[in-house]
Amino acid sequence: MSAEPLSLGKYIPLVLTICVTSLFSMLASIAVVRIAHLRLGATYQRYLCMMSAVSILNSTFLLLHPFLIPSDPDYPWAIGGEATCTMVGFIFHFGALMVAFYNATLALYFYYSIQSGPKMQKEPEDIVGWPETFSHLICWLVPAGLAAAAAATDSINFDAGPDMCIISGDDSLADILGYIFAGLAGIAVIISAAVTGAVNSTVVGTLKRGREYGTDAVVDDETKQRLEAVASQAVLYTIAFINSIIWPVVLAVLPSGANGTLYYVFQLLAYLIYPFHGVLNCCIYIRPRFQMLKVMYPDDSFLVVSRVALSMAGDPEEIENVRAYIYGDDYECPSAMDSEDMSANSSLPQEVSFDPNRPLSQTSMVSCPDDSEQPHSDDEGGDEEDKGKSSD
Repeated sequence: MSAEPLSLGKYIPLVLTICVTSLFSMLASIAVVRIAHLRLGATYQRYLCMMSAVSILNSTFLLLHPFLIPSDPDYPWAIGGEATCTMVGFIFHFGALMVAFYNATLALYFYYSIQSGPKMQKEPEDIVGWPETFSHLICWLVPAGLAAAAAATDSINFDAGPDMCIISGDDSLADILGYIFAGLAGIAVIISAAVTGAVNSTVVGTLKRGREYGTDAVVDDETKQRLEAVASQAVLYTIAFINSIIWPVVLAVLPSGANGTLYYVFQLLAYLIYPFHGVLNCCIYIRPRFQMLKVMYPDDSFLVVSRVALSMAGDPEEIENVRAYIYGDDYECPSAMDSEDMSANSSLPQEVSFDPNRPLSQTSMVSCPDDSEQPHSDDEGGDEEDKGKSSD
């Protein structure tokens, strides 16, 4: 593929866009890893931690990409060469495919969590043993193998169409590797969409029948809310994933030889939305806890609730320490919630943790530190020992 380089007037906005969105994505993914690594006892947390860790790596190299492409007079800030181009291309293909695989795996996990019978409805279990191990191996080895094959065969080159180091070239091997990459990413999209559809269909059917899966037991309010939470999380993760990948796909199928207005618009959208996937994942990840915290602390502002939801605090004392740190001298301990009033309102969300499958007691989260305790100014989430005991 060949194309004339963009003018600086058009390329500078692209560079600024991908640098800003990649930076935000990297910071958001760091926030997820910072929280999830304390809760690795749950399969959901392990999947999110691994996917976000790769997203950090991918976002970092997307941020540096405009500077690591081969030096060229048309790109005055490019200081790289063939080696750096191969390196960023390897990370891009490895990270993109691995994130796609983990999104498909996450959809399968949600489907498993609602298909595990009445015991699972009350006491969610993890996918342990070879199924989870196998899924991690697939998510790591297949993307790494494909990216390594492309790098070893010199199939990663700078393409002036999308202005990126990608699998491209004039030989048939590069075309084959490109088709394999596109095919594997497409399979991940299909699996994510199909399984997410199955999750929603199962949840809707279960709630319509009013009976738990595999039994005649009536669906209680807690189970109903848990199933609805799992379905909504599955939908949001899949929408965020497909939304991020659709724009590079459209860009790939458009003629790259002509840098017309239409191609440039889709290129700008791809540079804007694809790196932003990490931010969307972070928002979806903290959403269950944010919703519950907003119910528990209705007078707290959006920013305060967001800071608490993004903190590593898990137990009641840690959460109140975070709020005390935020409010400073204006901090007031809330009154304990009336459990009867809470249970009477079946519309209230049950999830106060990061995993929609692991609800905690609503009233247990409303607890204030002793008057003698002072907020931890050096870390909003409390000390490391307390964080290690945080709930899933």
